[in-house]
Amino acid sequence: RLDGPDEVLVDDVHVTPQQVITQMVTVAPFRPGMTGVLLTVIMLTAALGVFGMRGVPLLVVTVASVILWSWLGNRVLRHVLPRLTSGRALAAVIGTALVAGYLTSAVAGWVLRGTSDAAPMVVLGGAFVAAMILLLALVLAVLRQQVATERDLAASSERLRWSVVRMRQVQWLQGQALSRALHGPVQAAVTSAALRLDAAVRAGRPTESLLEEIRTDLRTTFDVLDAPEMVGPPLEEALARIIGTWAGICDVSAQVDRDVRECLDADRVAGSTVVDLLTEAVSNAVRHGGATRVDVRVEGEGPDVIRLTVRDDGSPASGSLGAGLGTSLLEACTLEWSRTEVPGGQALEALLPCPATPDLVGERAPR
Repeated sequence: RLDGPDEVLVDDVHVTPQQVITQMVTVAPFRPGMTGVLLTVIMLTAALGVFGMRGVPLLVVTVASVILWSWLGNRVLRHVLPRLTSGRALAAVIGTALVAGYLTSAVAGWVLRGTSDAAPMVVLGGAFVAAMILLLALVLAVLRQQVATERDLAASSERLRWSVVRMRQVQWLQGQALSRALHGPVQAAVTSAALRLDAAVRAGRPTESLLEEIRTDLRTTFDVLDAPEMVGPPLEEALARIIGTWAGICDVSAQVDRDVRECLDADRVAGSTVVDLLTEAVSNAVRHGGATRVDVRVEGEGPDVIRLTVRDDGSPASGSLGAGLGTSLLEACTLEWSRTEVPGGQALEALLPCPATPDLVGERAPR
């Protein structure tokens, strides 16, 4: 499993009585085999100790009977429960358990016919067996509901984690774009305005038209900060730039699944995040690890998730990405990531959210 900064832990799962009842009345609730085993354990000592050798047929007949009636009860309930409301379904389950319990005790009473124990066995034994059948059904319903709740909670947590990482991608992109704007066109525009004003003041001719022209230029420049998308180039163009940057120094190859490339080009937030990650990974592999070959693979990992793999032939230093931009980007903008040594070099793997990525697990799209 990949190591990531947002591992989801599921604990303290609670189920409600209504959920348990729903769980119990939506499936065949009884467990004939488990009920038979439990009844055997309970009766083994009592039957032999109280009734002697007559306890052996009593035990066998009682256990066989409870298994039979529980099985038949399940067959009936499978057809009846889907047609009933929750309250009536619960009443049907209880009623069926009572019928199974008293039929079982009736058979046990027949084995003890002619003794003073027959009547108590029928009356008390029926209630006891019915209660045992219901209790076992209730416990199993609680366990099934707890498993279902844990599964739903884990799925919800994964969706929440996906959304959080996606938000971090947007924040990262906006921060990078804002930084580029402030240190690029905004800084240049402010510097130009200051120099022009300074020159006009020195010349003693700061005209109204000059001030209006500078005001318009600054307003136009600052409008860049309100752009809905301040993103980098498409993935294919960015990969060509990365390959060209290191040509003659390091042989960089890139394979991108066609459908994934289309999704990344359509969703420029995820696309820009992938470009920044690849730029850092290749740069660090060459500068810090002395890599002469880097292989990049971008593929679908599942719905709305892509896998980024960067392998190089450099030294272990190439896997560190330093403690700066690369690691910060990995921790902020990926669902999971790992850096490992592989035969002949290093490997970086990361999972990233990307909306509308098709599920390509087991069926990769042609490149």
